[in-house]
Amino acid sequence: MVMVTNFRVFGYSLVGAALLEAASWFGWQYPVLGSVFTIAMVCGWLWVATRNEGVAVLLLVVELCLGSQGYLLSFKFGTTILSLRMVLFVCAVGYILWKIISKRDFELWRSEWKLWYGAVLLALTWGLAVALGRGNSFETLFLDVNGFFYLALFPLFVSSAAREGIAKYGVSILTGALLWLSLKTLLVLYAFSHISPEALTNLYHWWRQTGFGEITYV
Repeated sequence: MVMVTNFRVFGYSLVGAALLEAASWFGWQYPVLGSVFTIAMVCGWLWVATRNEGVAVLLLVVELCLGSQGYLLSFKFGTTILSLRMVLFVCAVGYILWKIISKRDFELWRSEWKLWYGAVLLALTWGLAVALGRGNSFETLFLDVNGFFYLALFPLFVSSAAREGIAKYGVSILTGALLWLSLKTLLVLYAFSHISPEALTNLYHWWRQTGFGEITYV
């Protein structure tokens, strides 16, 4: 049975999730503010990664839990919109490359997972080659393949899994994030089933445009 063992970390995670939602709400209403929040969070993640790689990986998982399609926050520059998840992904890949180039050790090279990881990448490459050979457009293929891009971060996850105490912190952090996710869902369900939809227009558009979910009449 998995149990929360560090209630302080659990509390930090729960409060952090709530603050992320608040930043998303204000960032959605004020795009400039949203861009500032996005940059600040990405810089914060890089700072954490250089000091505690395991916690940085757990933060990536928390964003996956809370962010749905990754647009809780976005960096907007003209017509270009970069989601928080997209920017975090690029930074995480850059971090992995930095560790490889600087000749720092990576657990994946010594792990039994390296063969499975190589097999998955080989299968994806083969599938992509077959699809291109059958005349599929690159744009169509990209819409399918981009779902597998997160596999590029697998070496970072393997490396972090070997860190001492990461499982203990992981349970506490993810439990806090999932509890907030449940509370958010129940609060929105209550709001839309007890309050006039006209009074919740902004909440609806925020919910939809951040990609979290859909709300319909039942």
